[in-house]
Amino acid sequence: MYEFDNELDKPFIEEILIEKPLSLLGGFKLKCIIDTINKYYLNNILEVGTFAGGTTYLLGKQFPDKSITTADINNFEVYFTLLDHDKHLEMIQGWYPNINIQPDSIVKIQQIYKNNCENITLFEGNWHNTDISAFDAILIDGDHSIDALLADLKYAHANMKKPGIIIVDDCIFSSIRQYTQEFCIANNLSFSFECPVVYTQFNGDVVQGEDLCIININPT
Repeated sequence: MYEFDNELDKPFIEEILIEKPLSLLGGFKLKCIIDTINKYYLNNILEVGTFAGGTTYLLGKQFPDKSITTADINNFEVYFTLLDHDKHLEMIQGWYPNINIQPDSIVKIQQIYKNNCENITLFEGNWHNTDISAFDAILIDGDHSIDALLADLKYAHANMKKPGIIIVDDCIFSSIRQYTQEFCIANNLSFSFECPVVYTQFNGDVVQGEDLCIININPT
């Protein structure tokens, strides 16, 4: 099994991860995001919640003329101990049986994608402390707690480039859908739920519905 700390293994690890980028977004959902970027002629994209960076890499390759910035606090040693996130690690290891992927591997994988795509910028830390006035597209797929979701929506809405688009992921889950919708209504924002998916959770429960919320942010 290939190891990240073995210099001889690194070219093989990189080849595998480039051939099959590590993204938790399904192909259909990624296509919906790409279609939205094209529809609204968006140019400066901020992804909140990098994880391994596979989605970032795929967007960077799809849009080589656009700027793709991705932000994460990169606390994966903690992340994989929360809720059912240990199942995520097991799932990822199953996707890449020839690579020993551990919590500290995720940041190393981010660097592989950054090094292979010139228009990607990685940001580590709280993105609320940064100037986002140049971004006309923000994909929110970070902390899924309600407090964090609302804080992300408020910061994006107040500080991003206008007109612009916010895309909220995982609206298939009722709480995320509800609070996203309530935020849009409270702020008189045009929005739509799109990208129908069927998702089987680790406990075997099946949920289905539109998984993305597309929010139009226009100057007031």
